[in-house]
Amino acid sequence: MKNRIKVLICIEKDSLAYEYLSKYKNNLFDLISFNKNIDLENQVSDINVLIPISQKIDEKILRKASKLVLIQQFGVGLETIDINAASKYGIYVAIAPVNSISVAELALMFMLMLSRKYKIAQKCFNERKWFSPMGNEMAKKTLLIIGLGNIGRALAKMAKGLDMYVIGVKRKIEKIEYVDEVYTSDKLEELLPRADYIVISLPLTEETKNFISLKHFSMMKKTAYFINISRGAIVDKNALEKALKEGWIAGAALDVFWEEPANPKEEIYNLPNVLTTPHIGGLTQEAYERTIKTIVENIELISKGKIPKYVVNLEEIRRLKK
Repeated sequence: MKNRIKVLICIEKDSLAYEYLSKYKNNLFDLISFNKNIDLENQVSDINVLIPISQKIDEKILRKASKLVLIQQFGVGLETIDINAASKYGIYVAIAPVNSISVAELALMFMLMLSRKYKIAQKCFNERKWFSPMGNEMAKKTLLIIGLGNIGRALAKMAKGLDMYVIGVKRKIEKIEYVDEVYTSDKLEELLPRADYIVISLPLTEETKNFISLKHFSMMKKTAYFINISRGAIVDKNALEKALKEGWIAGAALDVFWEEPANPKEEIYNLPNVLTTPHIGGLTQEAYERTIKTIVENIELISKGKIPKYVVNLEEIRRLKK
């Protein structure tokens, strides 16, 4: 592209994401200010690179983005992007799969906190009730990771460092480093009763929506801990709440929710065996810096007429051009 590239990141100027990206602003691109009071479809006519932050990008918006070359996700989630519409208009959709360590570390933190009943421990401390509660070690326990992408694999490596036994579920059976056993999802019901910790690390698709249901919670150990670091809608909310209240499982930790921001007053989030964080899995300085560098690299690639990295719809664009 001969002209300076116009980049719109869909977040306020005072945000961390805007701040980090503006550090890399150079003669190559202009960073356009996002206005939350104006419909996005009325802000994209001259934009070459669109970076949504949880906004839904549908055909209505893309139809008005005549100069758009790239939709660059600030992470790996794609459930808000109409990929078929983007492919129809020849627009690349790219992810930035560089936050796996950060998200895996958050899952590990949850596992440790649940094991030591952190929420109850804080209550005991505040009430000056000493030497309580009794916790559990994670060593020699079984971790079931549902979804062995970059995040799942990073977590498996960390878990092996704690002497855990790791089982993984993925689409295709293959040998994966740090994972003791790998199965496809049709074996899930056989695996759940074996697990002491269950971590969800799946993308949200039509296939995975409400993937974990009441039936699945009923198969888990009463001592098991359930952790979701992917997307809230993958889990049946009512089923999880029932399992927690009725003692089907020992506890749960959530970094993702069914509505975001979630209502902190909802009963499920205030149960003594539930831990919550406000979707901060990938929110570390290191992950942000890697993400921004990936985005800037992709801007540089399209400026040279080259294909960006981590494009998810390249084959479909090529097919439609034939």
